[in-house]
Amino acid sequence: MTVGPKWLHLHWPTELPTPRLLLRPVETADSLLLRTLWTDPEVRRFLGGPVPADRLDRRLVDAANRRGHFTVILTEAGQAVGRVTLDPDHRAAGRAEISYEFLPAYAGRGYASEAVGTALTWGTQAALGHQLIAVTQATNLRSRRLLERLGLLATEHLVEYGQSQVLYTLAPSR
Repeated sequence: MTVGPKWLHLHWPTELPTPRLLLRPVETADSLLLRTLWTDPEVRRFLGGPVPADRLDRRLVDAANRRGHFTVILTEAGQAVGRVTLDPDHRAAGRAEISYEFLPAYAGRGYASEAVGTALTWGTQAALGHQLIAVTQATNLRSRRLLERLGLLATEHLVEYGQSQVLYTLAPSR
């Protein structure tokens, strides 16, 4: 059974191709990628640290077949390199939050920009009027630059999980 935001029901499942990538729904077969993303200290540096082992299995079950959750695949190599998610924002009704994680070996090649930009474009249509946001730690400069490059604006500073965070909102003209 597919779960996730009801506002995605008309738009899911879907695949989003880009010149170099394919964003496709997360599958059970993505468990190795997800385990790696969720336990890698570098990936999780700004996300509260590695996910404890006792929570991994539950997260894997929850991730498969969830609306708005994409695995990012390098088209030519068929290699899974990250994930992008679009979920209802738990802070406020009427907003959808985009988030992303990529394997460190693929950093600096523009994959995150390409994947997140494509998901934002899709999400603008699929979110049916929900405002799109992203939240990142204030000290995560790479993520902040990515969001700003993609047209999101820093609109709020908050503290979550004991860390200073910046909330970004998709600019109306995007």
